[in-house]
Amino acid sequence: MRGFHENRQYQSSLKVTVNTNENMSFRSHWHTDIELAYVLEGSIIIGNNNTRKELFAGEFMISSNSEIHDYKTEEGMKSKLLLLIFHPFIIDRHVDWVEKLKWVEPFLKDQDNIIQQHLFSLQAELDAMKPYYKLKIQGKLLCMISDLLRLYSSNEVKVLSYSMKLTKSAIEFIESNFKSNITLDSISEHVSLNRFYFCKLFKRVTGMNFNEYVNLVRVEYCEKQIRESKKSITDIALEAGFGSIRTFNRVFLEIMGCKPSNIRYR
Repeated sequence: MRGFHENRQYQSSLKVTVNTNENMSFRSHWHTDIELAYVLEGSIIIGNNNTRKELFAGEFMISSNSEIHDYKTEEGMKSKLLLLIFHPFIIDRHVDWVEKLKWVEPFLKDQDNIIQQHLFSLQAELDAMKPYYKLKIQGKLLCMISDLLRLYSSNEVKVLSYSMKLTKSAIEFIESNFKSNITLDSISEHVSLNRFYFCKLFKRVTGMNFNEYVNLVRVEYCEKQIRESKKSITDIALEAGFGSIRTFNRVFLEIMGCKPSNIRYR
């Protein structure tokens, strides 16, 4: 998992990836790229801004730039996703069309497997990397975008709401201050909301409550430090903002499914 505001890194100057993911879970995040998640098999719960829905095979979600989205495969669920992510500038720096993809209803049903065929074609071209494949990819992306706009043009375009801006501000505050004694009172004050309304808003948008999100950010930081540094696990836990090593061990096990020491000695 990554931080909430994801600054994506691509392996080449062609800023596009198409990958298959199974049983995916990824916490709420946003980035400047376009993301299309297509369910090939099973089902998965996907959140996009204020909306959360279980999608099944043949359905997909499209998230335009700067929209908050997340993925969750709950216990007992199985899913296989084809995930396309690309920066709009690889098609055209005059990206007026991007705003037309910010639909009120981001969860869509594929018509005659048209979008699936586009995705498989893009994946095959990226894997083969034949001469002039970058031009080919740009052309294929243009064809897919034009089909999306043609097939789903009746969708109402949305405007980023005030509640979404507040949620982004709250999460940025958590990402910057998770090592300190961050509290529900301090973050509610930061976004100028009362505790009750903030809790409802945060849960609706991210799919997690405040404490769950803070713990997840802290555990992700600890996991990275345990793998990459020689600091003691106790020092890492306290540095990340946990009040005690006992609390840290319990939360780490709940989120990661293993003890912190198992990570260090793998």
